[in-house]
Amino acid sequence: MADPGKTVLDVLTLSESYLAQRRIEQPRLLAEMLLSRLVKRPRLELAMDYRRVLPESHLEAMRRGLKRVGDGEPIQHVLGETGFMNYVFKTDRRALIPRPETEVLVRKVLECKAIWAQERPAVADVGTGSGCI
Repeated sequence: MADPGKTVLDVLTLSESYLAQRRIEQPRLLAEMLLSRLVKRPRLELAMDYRRVLPESHLEAMRRGLKRVGDGEPIQHVLGETGFMNYVFKTDRRALIPRPETEVLVRKVLECKAIWAQERPAVADVGTGSGCI
């Protein structure tokens, strides 16, 4: 009997196991993020497609992405983008990935009435980050 191929659920289960063996945090989430990008569907919709058989091209692309994540490359670099303040920014190895704490800082600055009460408020983002601020 011929192998029917790997389903979405098969790939997620195997991917999660692969990343967990490499001690990567949140292995299921990262596997879902990679696969949702490949199938061009929101991550939460993957559960509705658990039985869908994936083409070999998707499996090979998933293997490449998993290898990069398993080797310690940030998921944001593998995907080529990251979210910040409800926006999506392209990202790669040339810049630091914006941290959740930076969003907190930006929100605090935006809430600071003293800064914005000035005729010409000055705020600078100095560093090696992505420029999201």
